[in-house]
Amino acid sequence: MGKLPSLSFKISKVYIQQLYNPRIYQQPDVVEQLYRFRDDFLAEYEDQLTDMLVFVEKYAGYRWEEYVDPFIAIYLVDFRRPSFSLPLTIKIRADKKLFLGVLIHELTHNLLDLDEIIGEDFSDFKFQEDAVNFVTVNVLHDLGISNDAYSRLWRLIYQQRFNCDFVIPAWKTVRDEIEKRYQLKPAQ
Repeated sequence: MGKLPSLSFKISKVYIQQLYNPRIYQQPDVVEQLYRFRDDFLAEYEDQLTDMLVFVEKYAGYRWEEYVDPFIAIYLVDFRRPSFSLPLTIKIRADKKLFLGVLIHELTHNLLDLDEIIGEDFSDFKFQEDAVNFVTVNVLHDLGISNDAYSRLWRLIYQQRFNCDFVIPAWKTVRDEIEKRYQLKPAQ
């Protein structure tokens, strides 16, 4: 295991106002809701965040320290807004397990940014989403967290789209090919 990034959950009125309708975020209850969610989420899951980062590294096959800044800011936005990986922006959700799954998914996009890893355009979005979803469901499983949305994704990946005995060696083969082709260092 390499050096893991530190995570910081941010609520930035300026960021939110620039990104979305400024009038929505002038309402104090929206900002208070974001702070309350952050505090509740960290109270419940903060002790699992290090394991989460280790498991993402394990399943993705790449080290955080090789490809990602040592500090990752995670901007929280209200439930009406989308989540995306750069800058890492996650919408809060009533279901904290689902929020954790989305966090893992978007963090994995940061680590598995194949454009960055291979140094050229990697336009196969479906492959990238499949890889990120594969990592996400395995990390949730290793953390012992079940959630209906990700349980459906787990079944889709392992039962419908793939044969379980095929997926893990196939992903290893893909990683090995990328590493060989682009002379990358795999995670140890």
